[in-house]
Order: sequence, then C-alpha cells, then structure tokens
Amino acid sequence: MKKLIDTTTEFSKNINMQFGLDKCKTLHIIKGKIKPGDYTINTTDTITAMEPTDLYKYLGYRQLKGLDHTAIKHTLNTEYKRRVNAVCKTHLAGKHLIKALNTYAIPILTYSFGVIKWSKTDIQQIERTTRTTLTKHNNLHPKSAIERLTIKRQNGGRGLIDIQHLWQKQISSLKTFFHNKSRTSDIHKAVTLNDFNYTPLNLNEHTDTQHNNTNNPQKQKLEDWKKKVLHGRHPHDLEQPHVDTVASNKWLKIGNLFPETKRFIIAIKIKIKH
Repeated sequence: MKKLIDTTTEFSKNINMQFGLDKCKTLHIIKGKIKPGDYTINTTDTITAMEPTDLYKYLGYRQLKGLDHTAIKHTLNTEYKRRVNAVCKTHLAGKHLIKALNTYAIPILTYSFGVIKWSKTDIQQIERTTRTTLTKHNNLHPKSAIERLTIKRQNGGRGLIDIQHLWQKQISSLKTFFHNKSRTSDIHKAVTLNDFNYTPLNLNEHTDTQHNNTNNPQKQKLEDWKKKVLHGRHPHDLEQPHVDTVASNKWLKIGNLFPETKRFIIAIKIKIKH
C-alpha cells in the first residue's frame, strides 16, 4: 500500500509539471452568474478560480462570460492603425503597397466580422482612418475621388479592399450557413431560434441573406465616380469608342510607380481635362 501511495504522489507531481497547474484557472457559471470555488486535485495541488474581473484568451479574443466588444474593437483598431502606418513607411511601389494593406493590415479586422459587433459608423471610421493615413504619407491625394481607392485597377482604381462590403458579405455568409445547417442540425437550429441580437448575426431575424448586401459594389462605385463634376470626366473619357480602356489603365495594373508619383499623375490628368 505504501508503494502505491508513493507512485500516486509521483504521478501527481509529473502531472503538475506537464500541465503547469499553477497557470490553470477554473470558472464556475451557474445560471449566468460566476460562482467562486477552487478545484482541489489532491491534498497539495489546487486550481484557483477566476475572479469576475479576470479574462482568458480563446480564439484570439479575451473573454469571460462573454466578449467585451468595446475593448476588443479598441484593440483591433489600434493594431490596424499600427499596421497601416508600418506599410506606408516601407516606400513600396503603388501596386505592392495596396497589396500589402490587403494582405497584412485588413485581415486583422476581417477575422472579427460576424463575431464582434461592429456598427456601420465603426466601419466608415476605419475607412476614413485608412484614407487619412495614406494621405499623411503622400500615398493618396487629399482631393482624390473616394470611390477610386476601392475600384479595381483594371477599371482605373487603386484596388484596395472595400472593408464595408467585406463586413456585410461576411455576416451574410455566416447567416446563410447557420440557417442552412439549422435544417439538419438541432444545435444550429437552437442557436438560430434563440439569437435575438445576442451576436452580430442576429440569426432570429429572417432576412434574405443570399441577396442582402452581397452584390459587388464595383458597378455602383463606377456610377458614383462618373457623377462627379470634376473627377467624373476621367471615367467618361475612358468609355469613349476611340479610347482603348485596357491600354489606358495598364500603367495602374503594372503598378511599378511609387504612390506619391501616381497620385500626382492622376491629379495632373484631371486638372488638364478640367
């Protein structure tokens, strides 16, 4: 019997070393309320309980009973601004600068779409911050057309990802997934029936998720661009029958000019036409 006790004690020590019990915490939630109480493994090892103010990280987000959307949005905004500034300081050529923003800066936000409650105002502020930062680093002319920044390069734009459209599309896709799965899965059905705006998806609200906010806004942006008195002259000229649109926009697609040079070329072209 003495040998068995010694073996158990040794096993307990190995478990403690392997899993690092000093770094573990317990959380007891009963009827939505956090209840105190440590978890005792044996006579010597105890896992302490989390305090109501403590947070733990799960899938990249710090949480307890739920997500602190305000704090998470602040963290994401700060990191996004840092990345945009870092990219703008690299002095990349125009095409590569936009590609770096699309692949390095914007994904820090897209991971949160459908999980964190962003409002339309929040997204518009992020887009405004992006334009302001690009202008500060001489990568965007202060009087350039807003629509042109997110229009595809083959159509005469800069090719930056439209964050607002991406946000709407992500939410729509997730809603479609849950509604489709709820037909065959009881757990997805329960989540759909009980999500009364608890999540950004608001799954209990029955909307046409297949056609709601999923249409590509490129066509609408081009139309808005054309309606502008000064900036609209350029897209109108590109549509003239004697103009080769592909050849005229090829310099944008190649993208080997620095953004500062490009912004002045675009501004000069508009000024000459004016």
